[in-house]
Amino acid sequence: VHAVYETIRQDAQCRGESVHISHLKRIRFSSPVRPGDTLLINITSEVTSAEIHYLFKVTVGENTVSSGLVTVTKM
Repeated sequence: VHAVYETIRQDAQCRGESVHISHLKRIRFSSPVRPGDTLLINITSEVTSAEIHYLFKVTVGENTVSSGLVTVTKM
């Protein structure tokens, strides 16, 4: 989840914005991640008036290892 938030934070920073997490929902950890595994983080966003919702899926190879929803607010 930290890697997902860092990806979101860096993206916002590139746009000159600052964000913080307001909600985590439906977070699933479906498989373990081992040292040396390469993570692929896929994120899609939906902007509402006050918040941005990010659906994410983290995979190692073909296997989904985590998924969920991170909601952030602009600071």
